[in-house]
Amino acid sequence: MVISIIILLIILIFLLPIPLKITLYRNKKYFHIKIFNIVLLSPEKGVLNDLLKKSNKKNSKTSFNENNRNKNILFKRKNKKLSLISLYHSIVNNRFKPWFKLNGKIDFALDDAAYTAIGYGLLCNLHPILYGILKQAFLVKKFKLEINPHFNEDKILNFTIYSIIYFNLAHAIYILYLIYNSFENVEEVAPI
Repeated sequence: MVISIIILLIILIFLLPIPLKITLYRNKKYFHIKIFNIVLLSPEKGVLNDLLKKSNKKNSKTSFNENNRNKNILFKRKNKKLSLISLYHSIVNNRFKPWFKLNGKIDFALDDAAYTAIGYGLLCNLHPILYGILKQAFLVKKFKLEINPHFNEDKILNFTIYSIIYFNLAHAIYILYLIYNSFENVEEVAPI
């Protein structure tokens, strides 16, 4: 009984979708990126800002010889190369794709109303191109992108994008498998 419950829980973990919520927000003075309501990047705070500050402190402490020695070790062991073409074909032909939902809002204005109208036309034509690109890697369930031009204002560009990627552990393992299969062995050729 206990073993069947454990097996059932493992199967549920593999098959239940996990929503990955990503938020991008940009204003004239403010820009931030959030994943699961954890601020990754913003002017005041963020996980990436903290990591960059820590790495700058560590880099000032290490000597030049240690950095060169570590780089040489990394370059000597590198004998495989990622083939982007085979990775692209394997992801496009993948029937086991994660789901994707996107809600976005773009408010923009340029100095002149004519330039704003031209920009609005270009951004409206960008919508199906972006949809086609996302459809190659994901199953797009919802794709809503509002573009609002402001003709009588100075230069502004404000955008908010909320996207949710639904994937489960089986998706992640399969995508890692596709990436692993797209590596090619690189043979070194002796100089003549």
